[in-house]
Amino acid sequence: MYDCEEKIFSHKKNRKKTFEQALNRKIGLHVPNDEIISEDEGETQLVEKHIQEVSELDTYIMEMNLFDVHKLASSSASLGESSTVSEVTHIGAFTTGEQIFFSKFYTAVVFDMNSETVEEKKVDKLLPGDVLVFLKRDGYTQNIVDFIYEKLLRMGRLGNESVNLYEKSLYWKEALREYKEKNGFSYRKVAKNLRNLGSSLQEVTVRQWMIEDSHIVGPRSEKTMEYIAQLTQDPYLLQDIHGYYEACSMVRHERRTILGLISKAIREKLRGHIPETGSALEVVYENVENLAETLELSYISQLESNENISINLVNKPITETEALM
Repeated sequence: MYDCEEKIFSHKKNRKKTFEQALNRKIGLHVPNDEIISEDEGETQLVEKHIQEVSELDTYIMEMNLFDVHKLASSSASLGESSTVSEVTHIGAFTTGEQIFFSKFYTAVVFDMNSETVEEKKVDKLLPGDVLVFLKRDGYTQNIVDFIYEKLLRMGRLGNESVNLYEKSLYWKEALREYKEKNGFSYRKVAKNLRNLGSSLQEVTVRQWMIEDSHIVGPRSEKTMEYIAQLTQDPYLLQDIHGYYEACSMVRHERRTILGLISKAIREKLRGHIPETGSALEVVYENVENLAETLELSYISQLESNENISINLVNKPITETEALM
C-alpha cells in the first residue's frame, strides 16, 4: 500500500475498534481490548479531510458522467405540446453503464438477492445496490407487475370476475380525471373540493392518483371513495360505492400475488427449473425469461429542482445515445 493508503486504513481500523469497545462497555460485555494505534490529532484531522475529499471526488466523477438533466429538460420543452413529459425528481446509474431518470410518483420493482423476493419501492427509498426489474420493450416502460397482470387477464387466467374488478379499479380514476378536465380544475382545486365534502386529502395525493406513471390502485378507505362519488356525481360510482372500493382492494391483493409469482419465477429461472405447463406461474416465468431484465443500481441522487423530461426517457434504463436521439 502507498503511505497515504496505509494511514487511511489504520485510521479506519482504529475507528472500528473504538466503536466496538464503546459498544461492548455499553452492553456489559468484557472482551480483551485490541490495541489502538495512537494517532497525532493533527494527523487524524488530515486523514479525515482526505477521506472526505476522496468521497467528494468519487461523487463528482459519477455526476460528471451523468446526463445533463437540465439540457434534456430544455430539449423536451422545445418540442412543445407534441411531447408528453413527466416530472423527474431523481437521477440514477446502473453498474452496467445505463442511466435512469425517475419520475416523482414512480414505483420501482426491486428484487432482493438475499431473500429472493420481489417488492415495490418508492423512488426516495431506493439505494445503491438495489436490483431493479424492468421490461425489455420500446417506448415508455410499464411497471412489470401491471404488464403481467394485464396479460393474465387477457388470457383469462384470473377468471371473468377479475376482469370486472380490474375495470372497476380503473373507472373511479377516469371519472375523477374527467371531472377535473371538464371543469378545467387544477389538482389543488380538486383536492380543495374534496375537503369541502369532509375529506382530509391534499393536492399531492390527488395528483399521485391521476398521473400516468403512478401505480396507485385505489383509495385505502371506503369513505374516500364516497367523497369521490359525491364530487364527480358519477351515476355508476354513486350506485355502487362499496363495489368500487372492494374492487380496488381485490386488485391490490392480486397485484401482491403477482409480485410473489415474479419472485418465484426469478428463483426458478436462477435454479434452471421449468414451471408446470398451463399454470399462472408459467406465464409469469415466460415473461421474466423473455421480457424482463435486472439491473443493479450503483448511484441515485435527488435533483436540486424537479425537471420535466420527455416521458420516453423516464423510468427506464437509457444510454447516452438514446438520450440524445
